[in-house]
Amino acid sequence: MDFETELGVLKAEIEERISEFLHFTGENPVLEAFHDDITAYMLAGGKRLRPICMIQTYSGFTQKDERIVTASLSSEFLHAGSLVLDDAMDEDIIRHGKRTLNAMYADKIFKTMGFSFEKYARGESWIEKGGLFDLLHVQRSLSRYSYAISSLASNLLFSLSVKCLKESGFDSTIILKALHLHMDMYRQLNEGQLLDVLMEKQETTEEDYLSMIDKKTGLLFAYPIKIAAVLAGHDEPLLDNYSFPMTRGFQIHDDILGTFGGKETGKPTDSDIKKGKRTLLVIKAMEMANEDQKDILNATLGRAEATPEEIESVRAIFKETGALDYCLEKERFFSEQAKAALQSIPLHERQKIFLRELADFVIERMY
Repeated sequence: MDFETELGVLKAEIEERISEFLHFTGENPVLEAFHDDITAYMLAGGKRLRPICMIQTYSGFTQKDERIVTASLSSEFLHAGSLVLDDAMDEDIIRHGKRTLNAMYADKIFKTMGFSFEKYARGESWIEKGGLFDLLHVQRSLSRYSYAISSLASNLLFSLSVKCLKESGFDSTIILKALHLHMDMYRQLNEGQLLDVLMEKQETTEEDYLSMIDKKTGLLFAYPIKIAAVLAGHDEPLLDNYSFPMTRGFQIHDDILGTFGGKETGKPTDSDIKKGKRTLLVIKAMEMANEDQKDILNATLGRAEATPEEIESVRAIFKETGALDYCLEKERFFSEQAKAALQSIPLHERQKIFLRELADFVIERMY
């Protein structure tokens, strides 16, 4: 079975188990509807790379069984919970080509408010004292409501991630070790999210960027891989030598797709620029730009109303300064570093081959 085929088979198996695990029946129709929305969100898209890494790592030490498939969902639920909160914090409305959870619930509550724009068809409503109060009230209510729902959904998904481990069927002593790692991952993940938010408005170095993605993206691969090893009865410290370089390559490529990607990404490719995200593209462009280019970057990055022409100017600067080429070289460097690390890790050869090909896939994908 080649890499792409095996990836597809594992993805389908994981999604089937997600659907089974999220099946909810209760007496409260509101909660039941909410769980239906969570299920739809979970199955709307995604590469499922984290649970796949768990399954393959476990299988590399022993043989795959039903327990690891259930346990692997813990990483996917935790990841999904972080994305729900991330979308709410960034005010994103599209993910995987579909509406985010906060956008979905903003729309739901808006439809119940009975608000009409008819009043604002007249110019006087826009200039009279207090004329915009209703608009501001609706906007604030929608923002508060959708953010609250997203926060609660994120909490719910975290609780489900714990449940997956507890109900996976492994020995309770091993489960306890896995849960300790899982909780440590959750704490550090929140610290990484905090760094991401705080760094948006600060001068950021490449070292700062790599530290942030290690705490945000890296943890969501490294810890599930370590947990899989623990569940297989191993404690392999060398796994981090694969996980962190692989995820650095993954995130750098994700940032490139966030600006230069096509429709396959399922999300806007001007969002990072408009939000002023301190990606490696931005960091290197600012380092290598001339004064005129810096003026354009400073005037455009972080400006939500930037025009398509201004966005295109920033993309051109990323290319002209060599920032894009630098990022492409850097992601390849990390991919090769990850593959080299596999030589020292005592996994079955089949799983080594898969993880080696995964390190290439994450920097070559179009989505």
